[in-house]
Parts: sequence; C-alpha cells; structure tokens
Amino acid sequence: MISIFRNFARSKWAVGLLAVMALSLLITGGSQMDVLGALQPPRVVSAGDRSLDAQAFRQAVEQIRFNIQQEQGQSPTTEDLANDPGFLGAFQQRAQQLAFLAWIHKVGVRPGKS
Repeated sequence: MISIFRNFARSKWAVGLLAVMALSLLITGGSQMDVLGALQPPRVVSAGDRSLDAQAFRQAVEQIRFNIQQEQGQSPTTEDLANDPGFLGAFQQRAQQLAFLAWIHKVGVRPGKS
C-alpha cells in the first residue's frame, strides 16, 4: 500500500495534481490571496452579499454634508464630519440595514410580482 503511494508521488500525475491544486488555491484562496477579488471594486460597507461602494458612500457623505449645511448655514469640514457621532451612526445604521436585507434574502423572503 505504501509502495503504491510512493510510486504515485514520483509520477507525472502527482506533479500535475499538485499544480492544479496550487492554481486553484491562488484563484479561490482566502481573502489575503484572492486574485479574483482584487478585480472587483472596493467596498466601503459590506454585509453579506450586499455592499456600499465608494461612489455610493461619497454620495451619502455629500448628502449628510448638504443637510448639515442647510441646518447650520455653514459647510462642515471632513474632520468635523469624522468627529460627529451622528455621522458614524448613519453608516452603522446603513450597515445594519444591508445586513438585514441580506438575511431576509437568505431566508427566502422575496417581493411579490404585483
């Protein structure tokens, strides 16, 4: 039995099998070695299959900045927004909303045709 494994390990089939395994690990590996994951656009907020990309995040920041400007009469700086606890809370709420929508989709709730 051991001699069968030794003979297989020395064959060309074993080298080919190892090469295929190494290639598959490069393509579908973990998040640090995911080659195909780098081709996707970066996600700022993600929850399950749902995410908020950089463009949508920028639009949300500008909307919050516009609302604060309308209330206070002056445009807040980026540092002011980053230090505002309501600003961070808005994106935590968005992440929770995305997580809930991903969960509800996972359990099978779908909208009706009407």
